[in-house]
Amino acid sequence: MGRIYHRANAHGIFISASGYSPSGVTAAKEALVKNALLVMFDLEEFVKVIDGEIDFKNYLRDKIKSAIIEKEPYKRMI
Repeated sequence: MGRIYHRANAHGIFISASGYSPSGVTAAKEALVKNALLVMFDLEEFVKVIDGEIDFKNYLRDKIKSAIIEKEPYKRMI
């Protein structure tokens, strides 16, 4: 996250098999304020994308909107 956090207008997708700590989510929210775009996925979400249960393009678009508009980089929508 450090590489993205310190670069203006940088973007990143994070996938975690064990969730995120509250401090990790807070750091991602702070990065959003500095114009870095971070989107956080759980492994379960990504598996559903791979299995074809979720359309990745639309799901990613919704997660990006949540990150930008609501300042919620880690919002589960399934």
